[in-house]
Amino acid sequence: WVFHSLFKPFEQTSSSATPLLQSPVTETIKEKDGELYIFKNENIASNNDAGGIKIVNYSVENNSWSTSSQIVKPRSSSSIPTNFGRSFEFCRDFLIIGWRDNGDPTGGTNHSSVQWSGKVEVWKHNGASYEKVQDIYPNTPVNSGYFGERISAYDDMFIVGKNTNHPIQIYKLNSDKTSFIEHST
Repeated sequence: WVFHSLFKPFEQTSSSATPLLQSPVTETIKEKDGELYIFKNENIASNNDAGGIKIVNYSVENNSWSTSSQIVKPRSSSSIPTNFGRSFEFCRDFLIIGWRDNGDPTGGTNHSSVQWSGKVEVWKHNGASYEKVQDIYPNTPVNSGYFGERISAYDDMFIVGKNTNHPIQIYKLNSDKTSFIEHST
C-alpha cells in the first residue's frame, strides 16, 4: 500500500463533537460506486444537527476530494437524540438509514410515546442526490428498543434488527420498485 491523500471530511463545528473515527461504531465508512459514505453522530452541517451521512468522491483530474451529497437530520432541540445514520446499508438504488436512538423528531407516530424505539428511513438515489421515500417504524415499539440499530441487505430485501429480544423485520422491494413492503417473518 502507498499513501494516497489526506482529507478532512468534517469541519470541527464545536468542541463537544465526537471525532469521526473515535466513535464506538465499527462501520463508519462504506464505499459504493466509487463514492465514500461517511457517518458522523452529530454536528455535520451545524452545531445543532442529529448526525447523518456525508457522501464524498475523489477527482483524479483535480487530485482532490469533494462532497457530492449529504443527508443530515435537523435537531430543533437538545432533547432530540443524535446518531442518525449510525447504521446504514445499500439495497439496490436505495440507502437504508437507521436512527436507533429516536423515532421521528417532527412528531412521528411512535416516538412521542415510546422513547428510543427507533426508526428506519429509506432514501432513493436519483442521479447526484438522494430523496427520502419512506419511514419505517417497529411493529411493536418498546422503550430503548433501538429499532434500526442493525441493518443487513441482500438483493431486493433488507432486515432490520433491534437491541432487544424482539423479532426482526424483513422488507422487500415492492413491485413498482419505489418503496419497500414488509415481508412475512
